[in-house]
Amino acid sequence: YEYREDHGTVRNIMLLLSNQLSQSLDVIVEGGPGTQLSTVNISGVAVSFIVTVSAGQSQVVLPDFDIRDDKTALETDEIYNLRLTSSIPSQNVRLENPTRITITDDDVVTVSFDSDMYTFSEGAGQSSGIMIFLSTSIAKSLSVTVTGGPGTQLPTVNISGSNVNTTVIFQPGDISVTLPVVVITDDITA
Repeated sequence: YEYREDHGTVRNIMLLLSNQLSQSLDVIVEGGPGTQLSTVNISGVAVSFIVTVSAGQSQVVLPDFDIRDDKTALETDEIYNLRLTSSIPSQNVRLENPTRITITDDDVVTVSFDSDMYTFSEGAGQSSGIMIFLSTSIAKSLSVTVTGGPGTQLPTVNISGSNVNTTVIFQPGDISVTLPVVVITDDITA
């Protein structure tokens, strides 16, 4: 079974029987996220409930349970196992175990500057205060390459800014980083 965090609920998981029963049977369903990789924020809750299969039934839909959307991007898929046990030990009941549920991360992170435009004086000598932000938290490191430069200018413009080609790295827990200083030269006077 595969679900996304934004589904909010695990549902429509079927318990199938190979034969119809002549009497009712209680089946204990247990499971949870267990041990996960460090790049996973656990979304699924531990579950434990009893499902009664009535005489004559060949399938039962398990109760729904919640998935929490943690709003964290770049997570590894969360693996969730459900196990079955019978409340009545019997040689005539064989429970196939476990079933695996995969909860995939559907959160998207947007990377953006904190402003659409920055203005610096030639005499400043350097740029500062240029911030890059993430729209949501991340579960693992994210490298972002920032490139740019003065581009094509009119012949009457003396280029004072340098080209930019740098990489900034966001770590889990970071929401913003400051762009490294870009040198601005003022070699020509008016």
